[in-house]
Amino acid sequence: SGQRTGSVPEAISASLLRAGISLEERGMTHQAVTTYLKIIVRYTNSQEASIAVEKVLAIVEGLRLRGQHHSAMTVLDRLEAARLTD
Repeated sequence: SGQRTGSVPEAISASLLRAGISLEERGMTHQAVTTYLKIIVRYTNSQEASIAVEKVLAIVEGLRLRGQHHSAMTVLDRLEAARLTD
């Protein structure tokens, strides 16, 4: 109803997003995916969730381009499951 500026959930989802990006930058792709999926499940309608979806899709594309099709499909399956969770 009102503005949620500076709300606790917002602070947590922003912090999780930074953590996911940091993990990804350090090459810890699977941990990053897990962090992004946590945002998608817990903070479904947040701005961070839509960024997290984009990040996961970019990871999937990167895996696919490196010929890691099985890993790409596994990550996509996890994304789909996260999106279906209410």
